[in-house]
Formats: sequence, structure tokens, C-alpha cells
Amino acid sequence: MIYLQEAYKVWHSNFRGYPESLVIRTKRCWDTLRDWSSCHYPEIADSLQPGVSEEFLDKFEQQLGWKLPLPVRLIYRFCGGQDAEPNLYEEDDSDDEIFGYRDYVGLFGGYNFYQHAVDVHFVSLRKALLLTEHFIPSWRDLAAAKKWVIVAASFPLVKFFLLDSHDGSLFVGTRNLATHGELIRCVPPPASGDSDMQDSMLRWLEVYSSRLSCGMYSVQKFDGYESISLYPELDPLCSEAVTTGVQIRSSAVFVPEYSALEDENGYDNYMFTYSIRMRLLPSDDDSRTNYAFSSCQLSSRHWIIKENGAFKSEVHGPGVIGEYPLLRIGADPYSYASCSPLNAPYGSICGDFTFLPGCLARPEGPSFLVRVAEFPLEMPDYIY
Repeated sequence: MIYLQEAYKVWHSNFRGYPESLVIRTKRCWDTLRDWSSCHYPEIADSLQPGVSEEFLDKFEQQLGWKLPLPVRLIYRFCGGQDAEPNLYEEDDSDDEIFGYRDYVGLFGGYNFYQHAVDVHFVSLRKALLLTEHFIPSWRDLAAAKKWVIVAASFPLVKFFLLDSHDGSLFVGTRNLATHGELIRCVPPPASGDSDMQDSMLRWLEVYSSRLSCGMYSVQKFDGYESISLYPELDPLCSEAVTTGVQIRSSAVFVPEYSALEDENGYDNYMFTYSIRMRLLPSDDDSRTNYAFSSCQLSSRHWIIKENGAFKSEVHGPGVIGEYPLLRIGADPYSYASCSPLNAPYGSICGDFTFLPGCLARPEGPSFLVRVAEFPLEMPDYIY
């Protein structure tokens, strides 16, 4: 008991000057993130660095030129980022290390469609300073704002999360970030109606950790490497349908770095990437899965795309992304990702696939339709 009391005193003294409720929230959030990653993705747990000291934060703020909000300081007190923390003031001429590609395991995950791959990394303060000093002066309409700092980014550098140190708000860049300094807010105002956004980044972390814990996001393999997938796995953001033994799971993610609040024609443009996961279930007495074949192959697709609840377009075509997946009982699910632009922040997709029992070269019966239940395309309140 005496040992615990002494430990609490030491812990309490280390965070003197911070509201106790804020310290508890921040610690609980990082405990959740570390516990989840230790269980589901040990490489991320290994990449999370120890928290930095007050002295280190003071030096960082001196170098940056302004102070961070208290909740942001606490975030870094409990975790210093995902990469090693060399001396902040050491000279480093290695541009490849800072701006080139590395095989990062991003805490904040991502998606992969066509040739666009995203895996967002929680950057250390050292890298935050380097990225901020390199990019902010070159981004039009942001250079005059003296309070920006880049706190998370995808490597390769295609997606950036920026903190406004003045009020604590967190933003993500659009495709017009470099040319117009265009940003989208990642965190809504507090539900209480309080306009104070100082804890925006902490609330962003808390929501993310809760989504990991409940199974909304999971670790998936993209092009041979694992990443936290931001394609939702739970209803209502993920839809599921089973037809003649074929299970189809579908969900979408908003892609801010390919979106624009106003494009060259004066229209809003919202990009979404969607993931389709399909597999052939074992036959049983359920009428949905009672069939007499052990394999089937997709031949064509049919999509109905809606925007703001109204019909937008219809698509018919052979295969999916140029492929004709062959599903076998007991095999791993087949998954693919594609994208769909909208001129509104809300929409949906539904449709069906045409399959042949056996395979396309040797059909074992007539073709049949497999339903794709409607799934939403939504610009969320919390953007990751």
C-alpha cells in the first residue's frame, strides 16, 4: 500500500500543472491503444515510443515558435510518436529518412485502391517539426498562419493531418492543400455546444481507440503487407448479404486527399473508396446457403449509385477491377477496392454480381445473381 501511494505521488508530480481529469483521459486512451496493438498488431505496439519530457516539449515549442495546447502536450507526454527520438537539435541531412518512402506501420491505418496507398503514421515531435518547416511555407494560404504543425502523415507523403495550435482544432488536407491551403475539420465541436476545441486531438484519439476496441477497424493485408484497415467492419457502415452461399460484405471510406470543397468547375467533390469482401460459405440447411457446387466464379457486376438519396448513375460491366474472382468453399475471402466520386457528402451504392457455378470455362449450371446490400458513402464527423 505504501509503495502504491509513493508511486502515485511520483506519477502525480510528473504531471503537475495539468488538470487531473485530462491526465486520466489521456492515459486511458494510450493504454487502450497500446493494449489493442499489442494483441492485434504487435509491430505497432513496438513502434510506439515512450512519452517525452516537459523539458523536451519546452524545447520543441521554442523551436516551433509557439505553444501547443495542454491536451496535445499530454498526448506526447504519454507517447512520443512512432519513430525514434534522436536529439531534436542534431543536424540531419538525410532527406530520404524524413521525406522518402519507408515501410511504416501506421497507427492510424489507411486504405489501398488502384495505385493509391495510405497508411497514416503518428509522427514524432522531431519529424513534426521537419515536416512543418518543409511543407507549410510552400502551401498557399497557410504560410501566413503561424500556428500550424503537422502531427500525422501518410508515407509516402500523400495525406496530412494538421493541428491549429491556436485553438487546438485538427484538420486534414484536401487535394487542394498545396495550391489553396484547403483543409477539412476532422473533429466536430463538443456535444455540449462548448466551442472550446483545445482537446480536439485527444477526442480524435479517443474515438479512434474505441473503434479499434469494438472491432470497427481491423488489421488487413493490402498488396502483401498488413495495415489497419479503415474500411468499417460493423453495421450500419458495413453491409452484408448472402445469396446462394455467396457472402458479400461492403463498406466505404471518405478520402479527403482526393476530395475538394470546390473544384475547378466550382463544384464540391467528395471521393470515397469502397471495399468488397466475398467468399463462398459451406452449404447447410439454411436456404441462403443450400447449394450443390463447391466453387463459383464472378462474371459481371451491376451498381446503382445514389447521391443524397437520389439516383445518380448505374454501372454494368464485366468482372471487377479487371478480374474474375473464383470462390471456393474453405478458401480465403476475395477482396478488392475501388472508388466513387460524389458531388455531395452523402450517398450509397448497391447492386449485384453475376456468378456461374463451377468456373467460367466449365460452368456447372446456370448463372445466378448475388445481392450487394446497400452501403453508405458518408463524409464522417471524425476523419481518419
